[in-house]
Amino acid sequence: MLINNIYGRFALFFKDYELKEADKYIKRVFPDAEFYIDYEHALVFERIREDEEINLDYHTVINGVAYDGTFTSNYNELVKYFDESKVFTCNGKKYEQETLF
Repeated sequence: MLINNIYGRFALFFKDYELKEADKYIKRVFPDAEFYIDYEHALVFERIREDEEINLDYHTVINGVAYDGTFTSNYNELVKYFDESKVFTCNGKKYEQETLF
């Protein structure tokens, strides 16, 4: 993806990590996700509502569009548990929640 202009909360991640289009593994947890970065945990970007004011302390602007960024399980875990129930194991504990943070 060609990225021309990024600023806001998670802008520094774009220096070291590639922005990818959200796929079925990301969308299982975040149905409205448009993009993600495969970091230690997946950093998922969802477009903010049109009536929401942009706040650079909370939002990331990518090519003129504002997004909420949220960390979730690492990408490999999302893939691994895609076809199983929503229960997954992290650090020896089972979780039913969709995000860890």
